[in-house]
Amino acid sequence: MSFGFSGGDFLAVGRLCWTVYKKCKDSPGTYAELTGEVNNLRAVMFETEELVSAQQLSVKQQEKLAGCQKGCEQVLKDLDTLLAKYDSLGTQSRRVFDRMRLGNEDVNGIRKRLILNVTLLDAFNN
Repeated sequence: MSFGFSGGDFLAVGRLCWTVYKKCKDSPGTYAELTGEVNNLRAVMFETEELVSAQQLSVKQQEKLAGCQKGCEQVLKDLDTLLAKYDSLGTQSRRVFDRMRLGNEDVNGIRKRLILNVTLLDAFNN
């Protein structure tokens, strides 16, 4: 019985994580502060990929991992959208205003969700 989860789905989220990591790493200010959290997620996702490829998962494990995968994918998509929304940080004219808005708006929520997903995947792995 399949729940729509496959290792390929998880690999796609891993690629998204790498893309978002590079964008955060190359960004100024508050974006760069998220780099550590995204890198932690990337590392634990790599561990999960190794675990999944080394053993057969039970149906219950597949369900749990599918939920984790969806959570990771959503927070990464949200962060990617936020990065695009505040892309003008690289331009002089909007930099200060956007930094102020970014610092107070969505970053803390994204950070908490990244940490939550790292914790959930780490628990799954152990």
